[in-house]
Amino acid sequence: MLNIQTHMDYEGQARAEKISRAIITVFGFVGLIFGAVIQQFSQTIYILAAGFALALIITIPPYPLYHSYVKSYLKAVILGRVIANGLRMKSLGVHNKQIVRHSSGWFYRTIKTDHPKSVLIAANVISGIMWWWVMWHLWHEPEHIIGEFDYPDPSKWTNAELGIPPDDFEEEISELD
Repeated sequence: MLNIQTHMDYEGQARAEKISRAIITVFGFVGLIFGAVIQQFSQTIYILAAGFALALIITIPPYPLYHSYVKSYLKAVILGRVIANGLRMKSLGVHNKQIVRHSSGWFYRTIKTDHPKSVLIAANVISGIMWWWVMWHLWHEPEHIIGEFDYPDPSKWTNAELGIPPDDFEEEISELD
């Protein structure tokens, strides 16, 4: 089994993000200019894809560059856990946690509240006026939908206009051997 580091510290992650952002930006700009010069959008996409692949190759593997500060924040995490466990062990009796609700603007589940009667009446009046306006215009001015021109009468069309050959027209039928 290979021994590969998998954790990235916060500063290393920020460094990797800056590097990948710079690579993709440079390749995108170069691809845009190159594609505009040769007038081929596909070349722009290919160059941007190459920059994306290069950014992945440079930032995803666990290089030591991205793991240089792991111990600095792990010390704080471990120290915080030790202090929390020490304080928890200090009380000898049964420890009851009192749930305190600090009211805020967000709740996990909320009960649906009814809208005021005036809001419901106003919504019904506005939607009623809107639907009356739509239906009145559909009934009295259907040209908005079906067009403002007279439709031709198909019974007046001739066979020539419809592309129908005359009855005495003989087609040459060639048989394939």
